[in-house]
Amino acid sequence: MDVTPVANLIGEFTDGAQKIGPGLAGLVFITSGLQLLIGHLIGSSRGQELGKAGMIASVLGLVAVFFAPQIMATVHTAFGS
Repeated sequence: MDVTPVANLIGEFTDGAQKIGPGLAGLVFITSGLQLLIGHLIGSSRGQELGKAGMIASVLGLVAVFFAPQIMATVHTAFGS
């Protein structure tokens, strides 16, 4: 099974994501931090949980975008021709 077209498509996507990823992750992190702060100030435990989850997700998303090329290279080596 040749996964070259899929690997190329994902490679193009990750190239684009690496360009906008840091700015977008920073914006999501700040927004989630504000949500956490507001949730804490008004005593909303659900708001605090969502704020924490957003902050964690922004960091994990940024890490995933930067490690995607290595992951795709490994998959391509395992299944590609």
